[in-house]
Amino acid sequence: KVLKEVIMEHPNIEFLFIGDYDIETEFVNFLKSSSNALLLGKRTGSEMMSHLSSSDILMLCYKKMEGYNADNSHKVLEYLRTGKTIVSSSLSVYKDNTLLQFSEAIDNSDYPQVFRETLINLAELNSEINSIKRIRFANQNTYSKHVERIEKFMKIGLDGS
Repeated sequence: KVLKEVIMEHPNIEFLFIGDYDIETEFVNFLKSSSNALLLGKRTGSEMMSHLSSSDILMLCYKKMEGYNADNSHKVLEYLRTGKTIVSSSLSVYKDNTLLQFSEAIDNSDYPQVFRETLINLAELNSEINSIKRIRFANQNTYSKHVERIEKFMKIGLDGS
């Protein structure tokens, strides 16, 4: 619902959707009929990163569902790695930093307003310094970096040092 609102409110912005869209849902049908939405379908990792890197804003909008927690999604780190501004549903893991522009409402009802504010401040949000902060954070939080940290703590625990 909120993504539909954002897309309809901004007819001069092109919204790209990457992923498999075999399922005919109301939202997918809406995207197919929208002049400013493009369904690219499934892409290779390098194709996807090319599209992400050439975008001005990346969007994550999770529907809150019982038993599903998107807080530590690998998608967030993929997006941060591009350095681009991200408009996202509320993610508790990232709530204390300024790397993403967040919807505060659990139902994402303020997502369209967050998107509007992001557009207004896009030059600053996509500045080189903010881009570097996002990339640095992503590079410091890869799975291999986390494994290194865990191994270091385990070594300290085993060695008693």
